[in-house]
Amino acid sequence: MHALSLFSSLDLRDALVFVLSGALGTYLIYKKYEIQPSSYLITLSLLAVTPFFCSSFLVSHFKTTTLAYAIGFSLFYASLLSNIIIYRLSPWHPLAKYPGPLLAKVSKYWIIRVVRRGELHRTIMDLHRIYGPYVRTGPNELSIVDADNLSALLAPDMPRGPIWDGRVNPDAPASLISSRSSKEHAKKRVPWNHAFSSASIREYQVTITVRVRQLVGELKKRADRGEALNIVPWLSYFAFDFMGDMAFGGAFEFMSDGDKEGIIGLMMERIDSSAWQQHIPWATRLLLRLPFVTNKIIKFRRFTIQCAKQRHTRGSQYKDLFYYLSNEGSDDPSKFNLTEAVANGELAIIAGSDTTSTTLSGVFYYLLTNPKCYNRLQAELDSVFPLNEGEPDPSKFPQLTYLNAVINETLRLQPPLPTTLHRAPEKGSGGKWIGKHFFNEGTAINVPPYVLHRDERYFSPSTDSFWPDRWLVPELRDFSVLGKENNDLPVITNTSAFIPFSIGHANCAGKRLALAEMRTVIAFLLHHFDMCLAEGININMSLGLVLNTSFMHKQNYQP
Repeated sequence: MHALSLFSSLDLRDALVFVLSGALGTYLIYKKYEIQPSSYLITLSLLAVTPFFCSSFLVSHFKTTTLAYAIGFSLFYASLLSNIIIYRLSPWHPLAKYPGPLLAKVSKYWIIRVVRRGELHRTIMDLHRIYGPYVRTGPNELSIVDADNLSALLAPDMPRGPIWDGRVNPDAPASLISSRSSKEHAKKRVPWNHAFSSASIREYQVTITVRVRQLVGELKKRADRGEALNIVPWLSYFAFDFMGDMAFGGAFEFMSDGDKEGIIGLMMERIDSSAWQQHIPWATRLLLRLPFVTNKIIKFRRFTIQCAKQRHTRGSQYKDLFYYLSNEGSDDPSKFNLTEAVANGELAIIAGSDTTSTTLSGVFYYLLTNPKCYNRLQAELDSVFPLNEGEPDPSKFPQLTYLNAVINETLRLQPPLPTTLHRAPEKGSGGKWIGKHFFNEGTAINVPPYVLHRDERYFSPSTDSFWPDRWLVPELRDFSVLGKENNDLPVITNTSAFIPFSIGHANCAGKRLALAEMRTVIAFLLHHFDMCLAEGININMSLGLVLNTSFMHKQNYQP
C-alpha cells in the first residue's frame, strides 16, 4: 500500500513533469559519461528501469495500467530524443560553427543508406563542394579536406577514430588495426615493418613473379579458346593467391581451381557489412551476437585458422609474412600465438588482396578507355623490354616513369580507402589544436582521400580526368590527351595532398609490396598481350572489364 500511495501522490501535471525530468536526467548522464550500449546493465537501468519507474506515477491518472505506461514510455523517449536533437542543433554544440546537412548534425543514420548504395565517396565530395573544406558529417564528426594540416590530422596523437570500434569484432583476436591506442599500435607495428622492409620486398618479388606468370598462362588459355574474358575476377584471383602465399605460405589456388568454397565471396560480404556497421559502432557488439550476422564471419575465420595451423605445421620455406608476424624466427617456440597469427593473416588477406585487385581493375579500366595512354605505356614497356628479349625485369620497374605515373593517377582517382582515414584526439589529451581549429577529445575527424585527390587546389587541370602526365616533368607532358592544344597550361600536382596509402604512424605497412605487385602485373600483361574491350560492352566498373580475347595475342608472344 505504501508503494501505491507513493506513486499516486503526484497530480497529473507533476507526474508528467517527473517523467520529463527523468528523461532529462538520463540525457545528462549519457552526455557526461558517454555510456556505451555494450554496458548492458547500465543501459538497461537508464533506458528501461528509469522510464518504468517514472511512468509508474501516471498509473493512477489513467483507466488502464497499460495506457499509463504506454504514455509514460512514449513521453520519456520523445523527451530524451528531443533533448539530444536540440543540443546537437544548438549553438552550444562544439561543432556548431561547421556547416553541413541538417540531418547529418542530428544523426549518422543517413550515412548508412548512402554507404549501402555505394555512393559515400561521391556524396562526401558533393558536400565538400557545397560547404567547403570543413564539413560536419555527423553529430560529433567532421570531414576535412585541408592538405596544409594533413600531418597534424594524421599525427601519432590523432589515433584511429570511433568508427574503428565498429570495424573490429570485440571478441576476435587482436590485430594491427584492433587498437585505437597509438602506443599499442606502434608496438604491434614493429613486426609488420620488418615484414615489409626493402630487403623483404626484394625476396617477395620472386613469389610475385611466379604468380604473375601463372596469371599470364591462365589468360592465354582462355584467349586461345576465343572466350569473352572478364579480367576483373582474374585480377582478384591473382591478388588472393599471392596474399595466400604471403600470409599462410601458399593457402590458395584460385587461379587454377576457382573459388570453390566461396571464400572470396565471404570476405567481400564481410567488407560490405563492415562498411556500414562502422558508422554505428555502438551496435557492432549487439549485431555480432546475431547468428545470421556471425555465421559467415565464423566460416571465414575457421578457414583462416585451418590455413594458419597448416602453415605452422609445414614451417617456412622462405621468409613470408607469416614468418615475421608469428615470431617464427624466435628460438622460443612458445612465442607462437595462433590467435594472433590468425588475426594478422585475416588482416593481410583482406587489406592486401581486395585493395590491390581493385586498383589493378582501375588501371586497366582507365587504360582501355584512354587509348592514347594505353599506347604510350605500351611503347615505354616495349622500349625497355623488347618482345624478343624475354620477360620484363622487375628491378627496372621503379625507373619506368609512365608506368608509375599511370599507377599514381589511378590511385589518385581511385584510392583504396576513399573515405575512411578516421582519426580522433588521443584519449586523456583534452583535445587538440589543428591550425586555427580546436577539436575536443573524442571528436571524430575524417580525411577523405577521394575528395582530397579531386580538389582543384591540389590537382589541376582536369581534376576528375585520367591524365598520368600530371606526374611527369613538364617537358614530357602531353596535353592532347585532355583535348587541349596549349602545352603552357599551369599544372598543379601537390604530392603532399596525395595520400592513397595514408601517411604518418598508421600508414599502409604494405605500400611497397602493393606497388611491386601492380607494376609486375601491368608490365607482364602488356608485354604478353594486346588488349581491347569487347564490342558492345557497356563500361561499368561494377560489372567488370570484358575483353575481346580474339585481340589478346601478340604476334611475337613468348610464353
